[in-house]
Amino acid sequence: MAREELTVTQITREGAFHAVATGVADGHKFLNNGRCFAIVQNADEDNPHTITVISQKTVLGLPVGDKAVVIPKASTGHLIGPWPSDVFNAVSGTDEGMCYFDYEAGEHAHFSVTVYEL
Repeated sequence: MAREELTVTQITREGAFHAVATGVADGHKFLNNGRCFAIVQNADEDNPHTITVISQKTVLGLPVGDKAVVIPKASTGHLIGPWPSDVFNAVSGTDEGMCYFDYEAGEHAHFSVTVYEL
């Protein structure tokens, strides 16, 4: 399977539509301009779970670490981001310019996410 692409919702003075996507086993990707952020929810009433934003950058041949964020249990909306495009975007191939989210193994169904651009 492949990552599912999220639509980035532009925030304007008129407001923005809250397009919620459910977490998927293979993770999500979205076109990131460096000004994107997400509202992430964890529906699990008993446990916090982790979403990881995958780093694509290397410095002197060493990978820059991924950004893991713990989303509290029964979260109604946890804001995360923004993600600098030079660190988190794929630099080549069909996913060039995309940022990747991975969900805690086996726990993706607890997550819902919306990505916004300001």
